[in-house]
This record gives sequence, C-alpha cells and structure tokens, in this order.
Amino acid sequence: MPTIRETTRDVNRETGRVIGEHPLPSALTAFGVGVGVGFLGVLLLDDRQRQQEATITKQVLDAISKAFPSSVAKD
Repeated sequence: MPTIRETTRDVNRETGRVIGEHPLPSALTAFGVGVGVGFLGVLLLDDRQRQQEATITKQVLDAISKAFPSSVAKD
C-alpha cells in the first residue's frame, strides 16, 4: 500500500507530464479557473455589500419613522 508521500509524488509527476505534453490547454484552463473564481468572488462581495446597504437603509427608515408621531406618519 503506497504512502501519502509516494502518492503525492506520483500525482505531482503525472501532473507535470500532462502539463508538459499539453501546455496551451493547461494554461488556458488555469486562466479560465482563475477568471471564474475571481468572478464568483466579485459576485459574493457585491451581494454582501447590497445586503449591508439594505440593512442600513432599513435602520435609517425605522429611526425616521420612530422620530415622528404616528399621526404625522398616517397623514
């Protein structure tokens, strides 16, 4: 039964061989994965920012509605 170190060495060797035999597809794949991860990160950060803005807006509107008497708000 191979050890983890041997298995890791074999995977590393095979990966190097595949990349050496197919450099352009390997580079394009790495580029595509990087762009995809970056795009996903931007979407997640943008969504988080929108949620924060919505929370702040709700807090401001709640504070304004509490500052006025209920009779003013109904008119």
